[in-house]
Amino acid sequence: MLLLAGLRSVIAPATSISEARVEQLITTLTGENGFPEVAGEHAATLFADAYLTYPADPRQREAALSALAPDVRIQEQQGPSNITQDVIRGPFVIGDAELDGTDRATFTFAAEVETTTATETEGKNGPKINTESETRWEFLAVPVYADTDTGAVSIAGPPAYVPTPPVADLPAEVSLGANDTEFLSELRNDVLAPFFTDWAASDATRLQLVLDPDATTRARTGLNGAVAYEGLGSTYTPVVDPNSAAGRDRYVEVDVQWRTPNGALTTQRYLVNVYRDDAGEWRVWDVETANPRR
Repeated sequence: MLLLAGLRSVIAPATSISEARVEQLITTLTGENGFPEVAGEHAATLFADAYLTYPADPRQREAALSALAPDVRIQEQQGPSNITQDVIRGPFVIGDAELDGTDRATFTFAAEVETTTATETEGKNGPKINTESETRWEFLAVPVYADTDTGAVSIAGPPAYVPTPPVADLPAEVSLGANDTEFLSELRNDVLAPFFTDWAASDATRLQLVLDPDATTRARTGLNGAVAYEGLGSTYTPVVDPNSAAGRDRYVEVDVQWRTPNGALTTQRYLVNVYRDDAGEWRVWDVETANPRR
């Protein structure tokens, strides 16, 4: 009997799993962490905006912060009354929320702020107010608490300024081979140019002339006149065996020149999937933004 018990302990040793370990396993298996991230991000965004805003009357800021986080005490001294600050872009959440268990998370934001300094000088007709403005990006981390039973969230403590997030270096591009210029010379004029012309305008009738019958919704929808087609830039697709499966179903990287409503000319890159039908005609099946890695 003792021998059997000893054997069981070797095969399946008795262990105690902590609550934190169980939560970690559930998160790993299901992708659910139990934290209401949408509500938490919303609360943190409102708080970050109020925190980075310095109106002329400091009582307005104090009231906004107190309303959003009544239990959080912000320890700081009010700056000079002639300096104000506004958030002009953002706050934008950057990166994933940093989760600590299931009831705590920290959200990091980027916001462009404008600081305005007003100075009074004596002019010919009396005092004159001069203002100077400076814009910059600031990065702020906001801790949030969630009641996991009710889903209610609140700011858990004072925010903290954090460094600018790192920017990844792009890896060197890998060559996919020589450009199939012979194939592209025909495709540019007969398929790509008319497709992007009508795709920009969302001209469903004319798009049917170049679309595959099973084309994706994205290829059929178009840009609804957000820009106007101006021309094609460079195009690229690697040389393939025309008799292979890849020779009938091809991806083409296309630089498209758009004219914006304000008259500016911009070039953007797309990846177009074209398919050769039974009649030998090339048709557009899909279009998406081009990530060079692909």
